[in-house]
Amino acid sequence: MPVDRIITKDRAGIIWSCITWCSLLLMIPAGLAGMMLQTLLPANLGYPQLIRPACPSGSP
Repeated sequence: MPVDRIITKDRAGIIWSCITWCSLLLMIPAGLAGMMLQTLLPANLGYPQLIRPACPSGSP
């Protein structure tokens, strides 16, 4: 068995820290994708969008 395939405590720490950082960094695009879906999905399914009601005086 090659020596580089043996998982020592030091290598396990490096592997777990890499997994941890990768998962934390993936939360950013996942959050952005969630916000996009929250906005775009109802619009694409045909639900009415929030429309600001017109002022009675006619001014914006």
